[in-house]
Amino acid sequence: MAAAAVAPLFPIAPGFTAAMWLSQYNYYRVHKKSHLDPAWGYKFLPWHYDHHMAPDQDKNWCVTFPLWDYVMGTRMVYKGTEREKLDIERRLRKAVKNLELLIKMYQKTDDSKVAMN
Repeated sequence: MAAAAVAPLFPIAPGFTAAMWLSQYNYYRVHKKSHLDPAWGYKFLPWHYDHHMAPDQDKNWCVTFPLWDYVMGTRMVYKGTEREKLDIERRLRKAVKNLELLIKMYQKTDDSKVAMN
């Protein structure tokens, strides 16, 4: 959509328009890849990982490079911090607890089937 919006500028400013198109293409390509392959995003786009996984969703808006996050003061490092470690441990504890509940539920339904026979 944005590519079409700048298209009328091509005869006046072809370099600017081409740069806009290339940057939009790069944004969509990198953003999609980071969501389809989270390990790649974690390794090559830590600022984007920080945006999705950090507790403050109003930070780390840049996807391809965090320059404007630094300029605007919205860059917050999360990857590799003690906070990330604690959050991962908390999520794992919650996942284990949910798994234990599912196992108990399954065992109850399995016991009721045995009792019926």
